[in-house]
Amino acid sequence: MNLEWTIMRLFDISLRLPRTMRTVATIVLCLLLLPIVAPVLSASASLIDAGQTEQINEKVVAWQQLSDGKVLMVTGSGTLSVNTFESGMHTPVWSLDLNITANSARVDSGENLVSVTHASGVVIIQMTQQIITQYINTSNPVDTVDWDNDGDIWIGYFPGQRRAEEWSGGLPSGIVTSSHTGGMTSMIITSDGHVLTGGYDNRVKVHDNTGALVQQLTDMTSAVNSLEVDAQGRLLVGTAGGDLFRYNLSDYTYEMLSISSNPQLVYIEQMDFASYHVGTQSGEIIVVDVQTFQEGDTYDSSGKVIASLKGANGEVYIISGFTSSTRVRLYDIDSDGDGVTDALDAFPTNPSESLDTDGDGVGDNSDEFPTIPDESVDSDGDGVGDNSDMFPSNPDQTIDSDGDGYGDNSDGQDGDLYPTDSSQWADTDRDGYGDNPQGTLADGCPLVNGFSTQDRYGCPDGDLDGYSDPDQNWTAQQGADALPNMISQWTDGDGDGYGDNATGAMPDKCPTKPGTSTKAWLPDPEDPLQNTELESFGCEDKDGDGWADGSESKDMDLDPNEYLDIDRDGTGSNSDYNDNDARIQTIQDHCNLDFTDVRDVCLGWRTPAYVQYVADSVAANQTAVSYSSWNTTSDSTTTDEAWYETDAMNDALVYGGGLFGILTLVILIIGILASRRKSTQTQKTYGAAGLPTAAAMDEALEGTAGSSAFGGVESDSLWEDDVKPLNLEEQEKEEKVVESSRGVSAEELFSDEESIESIATLGESTPEPEPEAESEPIPQEPQEAPPLPEGGLPEGWTMDQWKWYGHEYLAKMGNQ
Repeated sequence: MNLEWTIMRLFDISLRLPRTMRTVATIVLCLLLLPIVAPVLSASASLIDAGQTEQINEKVVAWQQLSDGKVLMVTGSGTLSVNTFESGMHTPVWSLDLNITANSARVDSGENLVSVTHASGVVIIQMTQQIITQYINTSNPVDTVDWDNDGDIWIGYFPGQRRAEEWSGGLPSGIVTSSHTGGMTSMIITSDGHVLTGGYDNRVKVHDNTGALVQQLTDMTSAVNSLEVDAQGRLLVGTAGGDLFRYNLSDYTYEMLSISSNPQLVYIEQMDFASYHVGTQSGEIIVVDVQTFQEGDTYDSSGKVIASLKGANGEVYIISGFTSSTRVRLYDIDSDGDGVTDALDAFPTNPSESLDTDGDGVGDNSDEFPTIPDESVDSDGDGVGDNSDMFPSNPDQTIDSDGDGYGDNSDGQDGDLYPTDSSQWADTDRDGYGDNPQGTLADGCPLVNGFSTQDRYGCPDGDLDGYSDPDQNWTAQQGADALPNMISQWTDGDGDGYGDNATGAMPDKCPTKPGTSTKAWLPDPEDPLQNTELESFGCEDKDGDGWADGSESKDMDLDPNEYLDIDRDGTGSNSDYNDNDARIQTIQDHCNLDFTDVRDVCLGWRTPAYVQYVADSVAANQTAVSYSSWNTTSDSTTTDEAWYETDAMNDALVYGGGLFGILTLVILIIGILASRRKSTQTQKTYGAAGLPTAAAMDEALEGTAGSSAFGGVESDSLWEDDVKPLNLEEQEKEEKVVESSRGVSAEELFSDEESIESIATLGESTPEPEPEAESEPIPQEPQEAPPLPEGGLPEGWTMDQWKWYGHEYLAKMGNQ
């Protein structure tokens, strides 16, 4: 880049500094560069008209050179474009159709945003992304716009409201400036946040950031057409009468310059630290010296000046507008004398070069790639220019797609095994995971080939479940496979050896609490009314029997030999002689309750003498013989006989046994004859046809009739009303539940020959019941119960039974 362009860039930077620093920067820049810019200034004084370089067949409302040398242009039809500008010709880099009729445009100080005004508001464009970021809709046409230091936008209305107003966040903030009589013509915001407006009332009004008027400049004698602030923070005012004012904004003192021929001044721009360009309504550019504030050279053109550019070599371009077109005119020199003006000469100071076909800054005569932009040298001889070659000294590599410093050619020097991943480039163990521990999919075991993908990448995974096998540097607590030999399990939160995956093999049913169970006694999924053995791994099992404590019956969780207690009598089903009857835990309990069992073992338990014999044998640490053996040898006992071995006792047993057999036969005969009556009695007692359930019978024996959820006597229902018939379908369901949970039916407890009534009167002769016809009505419930005997309710009786049968009991007792 040449000297002139460097100077322009430094000057442009100084313009963007705050006012307090801008003056100092400008003075320092002038002192540093004065010795080397004198030739440039001298060359600028001898510019010649090189003619029109371009015509744009459209009206341009904004033309501004950006800090990178490109030109921003906005046309009246609403097309915004950023262009290169070479040899007096613009070439679009990108463009955007705003679909509006544009009035003006303004670029913010950071060259990030550009606002374009139109008849119904403002469009704001983000230049880097080349997109519209905001629409501001107003009810009046907008003529100018600018940003303040807070990033809020100020909108100027020339006619109509004739003032400026602040917008924040896409909405009016309510802050406005004072208006101008006759209309406003221009607006600018200074670096210290003051809003300056000019108008047809020949005034410049200075407002603070609240819109308050702090000063009026009334020295102008004609309308104010344009406002600009120079590099030292001074205000430049151009008027319709040809006067140019320069104000010191700290005290509002000013200088005035009247331009020859009094043209309308419509454009002011500081070109560099030495000169202002002042444009007129009739197409002239007048150069004004910054130091002396005196008029210098004038460059003539036609049309209304909308912009001017000072080229890198001191040439001047005048951009002037017409009704339907825009023209660019050049004033230039031929510095190198090669017959090509500097604006058209790609190398105005090099007589051996004038063309740069690819525009890369290297003349075609010296360029190794004259038709490839930005390429001229190929240092490594690989056919790719150094500017495009990311490895200009490595002939094996030219491209680095991911920008990690390793070339895409994986087989060449400095090759990248992961050319699209900037965080990885090497894979020592060749398992597909990169060695860089800070990169993506970093190999957790870079020296060992592996295929784990879940807790870490590229480590051994014996069961291929995605979780790596634990090792001394990576444990299950850190994320390794807690069960490395089970493909469906990988975590074991409670450390009991059973995995947490509920759908895997041997899943832990209690994943938050360690346990050793393997099974549980739970409702059958196919028949919820029945319990069954189901798998249940990893739950608490205090007694170590394999059964989950939570599924074991009460108190069975501490007994390794038991897990179930159906009748809830505290004795497990493995030890309980009859786990369906809470009254029975041992064979002795069974024999003493079930007199139909005439096996030797039961006869022995019912024989007090044998019971005493067994007790004595145990006390003497002797082995007792069986009941049958004892019974047959009882006559040959020792002379030292116990009381139960006397002849009188034997006679009592013989005669008593015979009498018991006769009574049993009588009871059986009476039971057969009374079977029909029994059905009626059962209905009265239990409220439904058929035999009572086992639970109801237990309740009758225990004096708690009616407490069972599965049947029995509902005692309260027998006081006032008749027995309510039961729903047979519900009864069947209840009976099924009872049978499945207790395992004992009514038929097993009582035969057809027995009933609670017959048990209550056992040993008494019962009058033979008269046969009942099938149509005999159901007996009515007695109104009141007979009086209780002195000893209270007989053992085994309930009040409901006493109400129905108490009078019979009293009658029998009275006959004895």
